[in-house]
Amino acid sequence: MIEILKNDRLSFEDLFNSDLSSIFQDLSFSQISLCLAISLLLGIFIFVVYRLNYKGTMYSYAFNASLVSMCIITAIMMMAISSNIVLSLGMVGALSIVRFRTPIKDPSDTVYVYWAICAGITAGVGIYGIAIIGNLLIGIIITVFTRLNLESRRILLIVKTKDAGQQEVEEILNKKFVFIKSKFVGPKEIEYNVVVKKEKLINELEKSLHENQNVLAFTRLDYEE
Repeated sequence: MIEILKNDRLSFEDLFNSDLSSIFQDLSFSQISLCLAISLLLGIFIFVVYRLNYKGTMYSYAFNASLVSMCIITAIMMMAISSNIVLSLGMVGALSIVRFRTPIKDPSDTVYVYWAICAGITAGVGIYGIAIIGNLLIGIIITVFTRLNLESRRILLIVKTKDAGQQEVEEILNKKFVFIKSKFVGPKEIEYNVVVKKEKLINELEKSLHENQNVLAFTRLDYEE
């Protein structure tokens, strides 16, 4: 066996001329089990945070579940890389040709993807303290900012009214602390682009429109700019 430690430094040439098994230690079954268990718990935590804070119109369970799998897969990959240099080089080469063609429409989804990868990396290399504390901190930050953003909501109301119902509809909107950003009047319906100052008032607004006799029908659409 070639002596590879010279002045406490390991050169690239020494690395490949040495016995690789003496440099990289195999992980025990208990270490692997602990790593996978923690990565699973971190993935479930990310799953719950995403589900509780998602306020869009098209929630994807498949995407949310994939975050858990991504966390575990990344942890497995990091364990493999840290235990075998040959496998790590092969994995880097394999990942370099992978192309992800699925578009991510919501910018916040990108944050969750990177979060799942980061959680898997920290768990895979055995830095459990950083993994747990960091994930709790990220979850709290996302939840706080999501709740702050929910103080006002942007919605689109499409209201079908009788001929004399337009004024009454706008009176209802003004009473419910709604700011009308734009209005489009069609032959049989009126389209309002409004901002509700408090989310809890949306149900009251819908109830008032439903009880008004001049309102034939209305449709509400939630969206973000």
